[in-house]
Amino acid sequence: MIPDQDHYKGSFGGRVYPLWADAQAMQSNVRVDVLQALAKAQGVTVRPEDVIAYIAAVMAHPAFTARFRDHLVRPGLRVPLTADKTLFDEGVALGREVVWLHCYGERFVDPAAGRPKSPPRLPKKDAPFIPADGAIPPSPEPLPETINYDAAKRRLVIGKGFVESVAPAMRAYEISC
Repeated sequence: MIPDQDHYKGSFGGRVYPLWADAQAMQSNVRVDVLQALAKAQGVTVRPEDVIAYIAAVMAHPAFTARFRDHLVRPGLRVPLTADKTLFDEGVALGREVVWLHCYGERFVDPAAGRPKSPPRLPKKDAPFIPADGAIPPSPEPLPETINYDAAKRRLVIGKGFVESVAPAMRAYEISC
């Protein structure tokens, strides 16, 4: 399932390089020499899924963009690889969660790690909600011209309505600059 035009690039559908080159998930798009070099450095077999998870962890982190900002102006992403097995394993574990989140619970399912085969959801007590008195007016009301955040109340105010239980990290989350 290649995202095609739904793949976020900032302006239009971008290039997508899926993990598998075939529908049977037998032929990886990760080069064999990369897998061999990582296996040699790590001292264990490194699978294509591990590489994708590691890349997702590294590139999803805001520090990647901050640290390599000057290098990112040239087309083509370059990913720093680590020879430190502990760091690599941490990256793989984190990347599996990143991919699970981005794939709405379809990939890297692991119930033991808290990743069920279902869309990710916050615990009910932590999840944002729209209370009855905060309903965002439907049409023909004009669309809201402002969105404000009240950190003390953890409330996202959208025009005449509002959403409760919005954590500061949720409000600060961005997908592009």
